[in-house]
Amino acid sequence: MPKTRFSSLDVRAIATQLQNTIVGYRIANVYDINAKTYLLKLAKPDSKLFLLIESGVRVHLTQYARDKDKIPSNFSLKLRKHIRTRRVERVQQLGADRVLVLTCGTGEAEHHLVVELYDRGNLVLTDATHEILILLRNSKHDADAAVSVHDAYPISVKQELPTLSAAWLASQMQAAEPSTALRQLLTRCVPVGKEAVEHALTLSQLAPNTKMSARPWDDATKLAALLAALQDATEGFRGAAAGATPPGVVVFKPSDAAAAASSDAAAADAAGACEEFAPIEFAQYRGRRLLRYATFSEAVDEFFYRSEAEREAAEYASQQGAAWKKVDKIREAQEGRVEGLRVKEAEDEARAQ
Repeated sequence: MPKTRFSSLDVRAIATQLQNTIVGYRIANVYDINAKTYLLKLAKPDSKLFLLIESGVRVHLTQYARDKDKIPSNFSLKLRKHIRTRRVERVQQLGADRVLVLTCGTGEAEHHLVVELYDRGNLVLTDATHEILILLRNSKHDADAAVSVHDAYPISVKQELPTLSAAWLASQMQAAEPSTALRQLLTRCVPVGKEAVEHALTLSQLAPNTKMSARPWDDATKLAALLAALQDATEGFRGAAAGATPPGVVVFKPSDAAAAASSDAAAADAAGACEEFAPIEFAQYRGRRLLRYATFSEAVDEFFYRSEAEREAAEYASQQGAAWKKVDKIREAQEGRVEGLRVKEAEDEARAQ
């Protein structure tokens, strides 16, 4: 099943890139793409960029033009009121959570645009004291929303990446239910995303479905191999935090592995269905067709653009098929009427003789 939203590692990668790229740009305007997706136009005297934000799904720079709503929503108008002309001062991830915070303006004019990329997502704008000014999903209208206007956004509540050690790993295994699978345990305890966990399992050659009832912590050799693989998997998370702009890859479905021999983004054939994107070439991608990009944002932009194009093509083909079915039914009905008229004509001629 194709990847549909950011992992924690993805958030760290895009936060690092945006911190290196958009800080110093001013927010020139805010546009609606749909009820969950917004486009921020960022400008400098000699440059402009477009930042696409989809609540609960993704944040990245985009080079592709998208249709905008002609009439801005109330949410867009309020965003324009508070952050238009403000300069982007900082971009950061909250701990290891799938939450991105864009700080705009300074002093009394400082605002924080909080992008929640987990569950159903949310976009929240706060002032300098983190008091909520506006938000996309309000608890007044949505019982599942955790906060409302004038509440203090819980900016300090966040999970962190644990310090990995053999003792910590063994304790997590021992505390889990006996029926818990190794993949499930690692995904919960090491919050960097399922792709990084799959990478660790592939490198350590441990079965993902190993149950805790099998006491895998008793095998010191396997435990050490898993620890080393987890440290390798989380290195990308810690490395992105160091400040270097992460590269990106788009991964194609296995059935499309032979679609193109080249792995260069500019030379690769456009055909083939995309399955994943990542800031690291994980071990499970070996032998798969990849497109490599200089930045993670470019990879995400290309992935979603291709996915949208595939979806639109499928919808068009479905609509076209439905239209041809209607044409066939009309043709069959008309031919039936013509045949009926011929029979009646023959009967009339027989009676006239």
